[in-house]
Amino acid sequence: LRSDAYQKVDADAESWVFARGGAEPGTSAALVVVARRPSSASRAVSVGPRFRPGRYADALNGEILTVPEDGVASLPLSPFSVRVFLPEGDPCLTPSR
Repeated sequence: LRSDAYQKVDADAESWVFARGGAEPGTSAALVVVARRPSSASRAVSVGPRFRPGRYADALNGEILTVPEDGVASLPLSPFSVRVFLPEGDPCLTPSR
């Protein structure tokens, strides 16, 4: 998350979704979801083509997000939360020791 500029994917008054990273060969982009809602919700957001269909894991809590073939993902918006989704199996998901 330290490198590259962010690319806005979607935003409204209560949430902000952006992509970060993935510009260097062999690296993955992270899909970052920030919510300032006081209650849980989900939101359909077009994340393709930057995020290909497949499974993505939240680097902070392990929750799985599935991006379908049409590229419109149902993003979980927990109250006052931050999620950082990376492709399942990404080396950044392995805890460092």
